[in-house]
Amino acid sequence: MNENEQEQEKTNDNQENKNVFEDKMKDFFSWQWIVIMAGIIILVIVGFLYFRNKINSPTIETSPTNGTSSNEISSSSSPTQPATTSTSNKNSAENQKTNNQENNKNSVTTSKTEQKQPISQQIQIQGKTIIVSAAPGDGITQLARRALSEYIKQHPDTGKKLTREHRVYIEDYLKDQIVKQRNGRKSLEIGEKISFSTDLIQNAIQSSQKLTQKQLDYLKTFSQRINWSNI
Repeated sequence: MNENEQEQEKTNDNQENKNVFEDKMKDFFSWQWIVIMAGIIILVIVGFLYFRNKINSPTIETSPTNGTSSNEISSSSSPTQPATTSTSNKNSAENQKTNNQENNKNSVTTSKTEQKQPISQQIQIQGKTIIVSAAPGDGITQLARRALSEYIKQHPDTGKKLTREHRVYIEDYLKDQIVKQRNGRKSLEIGEKISFSTDLIQNAIQSSQKLTQKQLDYLKTFSQRINWSNI
């Protein structure tokens, strides 16, 4: 074998070795690429599962005073009982809501019963005194108006002499006298009773008969605002 052939063979060996090395490097990088891609895929899957669980898990509210709620403490100490605690709290809230609704319903029913109470049941006669009980929304003027109406029922002849303007004056007269007796207190509690003596009502009637026509015309403005059918 001459020198040229040896060099050619040597060159071929080098080229073969180079090709083998390149093939190994390609295989190595191909394997590394597969590992990297697999790692990326695993990270994506893990991240997806983590965020999905985080979104689906219930948020535990903390107390504004101490930063930790009793539900959170219970969940951390007994990890097998969070569902039971949540259900118990839900049932408690529903029971409280039901109780509140029943209380409100009873309150509304009581209020309606008081409002529907007949006027005749709000008035009592004891000798020369007419006692009137306050209904929801009543003031002393409304009670004086009922007392006067009751007096007129007992004395129809006197009622014939009284116009609506006279009656407005009389109830205002009675109201002022009662407020004086109460040391200026005008407000009433529901069910509170005010007594009107027949002597006081008679004094108011006598005073109303002294009104001038001009004064009666002025009172007409107020008498027109009253629903007399409910008296």
